[in-house]
Amino acid sequence: MTSNESRSADFKRALKAVVKEAVWLTASHKPGHRPDVALFATRRGGSTWLMQVIGSSPGFRTLDQPFSVMTANLTPGHYRKMPKYPYGEIASPSVDEFDALRPYVDALLSGELPLNAPYRFWSGEFRRKTDRQLLKIVGAKSIAPWLDDEFDLDVVLLTRHPITQALSCIRNGWTLTVRAFLDNPRFVDEWLANGLEGRCHDVLATGSDLDRFVLNWGLENMVALGAAPDRSWFVTSYEATVSEPEAVLEQLDSHLDLGGVEPLRRALARPSRSSRLSTGERRAAMEGQDSVALLSRPLESVELADRTKAMSILESMGLTTYAPDSALVTRSR
Repeated sequence: MTSNESRSADFKRALKAVVKEAVWLTASHKPGHRPDVALFATRRGGSTWLMQVIGSSPGFRTLDQPFSVMTANLTPGHYRKMPKYPYGEIASPSVDEFDALRPYVDALLSGELPLNAPYRFWSGEFRRKTDRQLLKIVGAKSIAPWLDDEFDLDVVLLTRHPITQALSCIRNGWTLTVRAFLDNPRFVDEWLANGLEGRCHDVLATGSDLDRFVLNWGLENMVALGAAPDRSWFVTSYEATVSEPEAVLEQLDSHLDLGGVEPLRRALARPSRSSRLSTGERRAAMEGQDSVALLSRPLESVELADRTKAMSILESMGLTTYAPDSALVTRSR
């Protein structure tokens, strides 16, 4: 890219930010009587699609990754207001950091901060007046219990098989967030005792790309998955949304009081905005609702021995939600 092309791209990004802020000034959000929804998920785990499905319900506004400074869609104003954490991942905040997070979350839930809200006013997902929000949270799953305790939220936890999620991250050239956890002494002391910290370092130093990204999956998810059985969260999986979509929609409608499944059904068939990061074969499978192609085929593209080796670290963490030989959830944690 030439210098002029780079400056032109910067100008377009700046202009886009101005358009977003102008559109958001015309919108109005007033919190209603139903709690906002916090959707916790892993990158490349189906979260954008599920956000769009839930957000299709009447009155919703979606906030896409309000804790992730790494997302490319931030306006300069929003970037300045966001809390910053190493590697873009909130692992285990200190007391002072939690104190700083509280007013930020208050600003999100009050509607004051429409961070990464829809702005394409010509599209069906934009609403000028809203009374409920969905926060899609990818880079802060470790504070899910705190958010649940401190704020009035309905929590949804979405998982995807760590092998297929890892393959998608590797294919797209995405980076690891492992260091955000291993370099945080509070996280290490609470979650990586009895030699587990050393094993994580070994995987990071000598493991394959697949091993390292599966480790990443475990570190990102172990707090939320550990807390889920004792809380009234709605826990589902990418695999369930593919293999039993109607059942998942009905459960979501009931658990979140969405007001009916018809808007969800209409949104179900639309590929998410992030589907452009999938292969052409997978996009075709999404459009054709081919569950075998979406679930089993990617998993089986990796030799079972390599899957088993990569996922052995998850067993050490006590994470047995998935098994190396099945694309579907095997246990609740």
